[in-house]
Amino acid sequence: MQGPAVFMDISLEDQAQELRKYFKSLGAEISEEKSPKGIEDDLHKIVGVCDVCFKETNEADVEAILNSIVSIMVSIPLERGENLILAFSQRLTKAPGP
Repeated sequence: MQGPAVFMDISLEDQAQELRKYFKSLGAEISEEKSPKGIEDDLHKIVGVCDVCFKETNEADVEAILNSIVSIMVSIPLERGENLILAFSQRLTKAPGP
């Protein structure tokens, strides 16, 4: 399955929704709908399930998905995004090795 493109020319909220749909298609327990609480909550939920993409066999697809998450994450002010960065880093440490 083709994942969402990196640095899409759509709003951050729509990009987050595309990521939600993608992770849901991989079997993650996540709603496909945007969070009414905003992009930070969307990103928190996406980070919570992002490790399901490690099941993908194509390394380029996994990299594209993770880059999509980072492209949204950099838009969050550091003082509000620090916990997201830590959570994302913890998920990455669970990635299977080569």
